[in-house]
Amino acid sequence: MALSRQDVIISCVVAFLSWTFLSHLIPTLRWVPYAFVTSSFITLSGFLYIICTTSISEDYYVLGSAIAPTSSLAFASSPTAWIKESALLKQRLAYRQSTTYDGSSHITSQIDKLIESIIRDFIESWHSRISNDNSFSNEVDGTIREAIRRLIARIRILDLSDIGVLRLLPVITAHFKTFTDAERAVRGNRDLPDSDELDAAIAARYKDGKLHPATSALASDTVALQQNHLRRVVGRLLPELLPETMITSNAVLVVVREIISCAVISPVVQMLADPDTLHQLIEAYVSLLQENPPLAMLILLGSIRSSGAQICSQVERSTRRTRITEAQAIQVCSTGSTPSG
Repeated sequence: MALSRQDVIISCVVAFLSWTFLSHLIPTLRWVPYAFVTSSFITLSGFLYIICTTSISEDYYVLGSAIAPTSSLAFASSPTAWIKESALLKQRLAYRQSTTYDGSSHITSQIDKLIESIIRDFIESWHSRISNDNSFSNEVDGTIREAIRRLIARIRILDLSDIGVLRLLPVITAHFKTFTDAERAVRGNRDLPDSDELDAAIAARYKDGKLHPATSALASDTVALQQNHLRRVVGRLLPELLPETMITSNAVLVVVREIISCAVISPVVQMLADPDTLHQLIEAYVSLLQENPPLAMLILLGSIRSSGAQICSQVERSTRRTRITEAQAIQVCSTGSTPSG
């Protein structure tokens, strides 16, 4: 229903009379219009002063493709200048994907495909319904690329063979030994069929029930526990892998953490936890050792070195108890045999 001229005039008269009545009851209200007009004038004057006096350094412009700064408003001097300045602004604001790995173009292309799939399936699938602006997607893309680039840089300085032979293999061996001892303690000499109750009993015997934070002997489905653990791990790693300028946005940081932990690492963990996958990996590993005897010898020497380190630590503890001489301790560490006498 459109308002007529008479309705507008009556409304203005009523508003004026109401304001007169209120200002008569509360005299300080008469200063409100003056304060509003004065503050608006000061704000507008300051804004115009900043626009007219702010200068841009010469480094801001691309050599040979931009307009040199002048004393007047250059972008308003001519239509050509406006078009050039607008094109330069779009060029500066355009998002450019950074390279994640310089060592191999094939690996770089595979990483780019993975990141594009992540952004398409987990960001643009819902963000496109909210806004057509790609700034958020570009920010997430840049954050993931920076994390991968820094992670690769840290991996390059590590000795992967030393980590695999001296750290991972002893941990895996100790895990299987502890699990076998717990299973033998529960089963004994009895031939018990596999069941959930048997798995729970073995889990209770494994390290006296002190299981990994990502699992539980009481929970039937441990996916939620695994994802919570991965969130904590990735949440601790991201501040180490990202610069401070990228972790200021909590929204981007949370989205990146959820994507990496729940959408990337969690499926990989589920795949590696599948017995069939482990069986195939063990077969491939054994086949590789059979085809490469020098590699098998290297792993064997690493295991011997790790066992020797464990023997030396045991000798240090037994030295305090039995008070053997230092020469005998050195002899044990070098030969791996127990001291005589």
